[in-house]
Amino acid sequence: MASFQTLKKAEEEAFRLVEDARKERTRRMKAAKTEAKEEIERYRSQQMEKLHSLKASSEEKGSQLADMEKKTNEKIEALRCVKHIYVYIHLLRVYEILLFNKIHNIYVYA
Repeated sequence: MASFQTLKKAEEEAFRLVEDARKERTRRMKAAKTEAKEEIERYRSQQMEKLHSLKASSEEKGSQLADMEKKTNEKIEALRCVKHIYVYIHLLRVYEILLFNKIHNIYVYA
């Protein structure tokens, strides 16, 4: 009977060890899951910060681009006005020459 008692005691000890190992494995799995969730949340938060900074930078660059485009268009319009002024001045000179020739012809042939 002593061997039966020893065998039963060994079986109970083995059962207890297996149960303790299962509990420890479950505890480690839960801890790993919690740690993974925290790591995922940290990574997500870092990526969101990067995204927000990129958006802000992009909006700032878009604003700068719009300002540059506006200034460029203003300069182009100013150059168009200058071009019209030069054309007007040259037309005045042409009319002046034509008028001078008419006056000269009237004076010479009169």
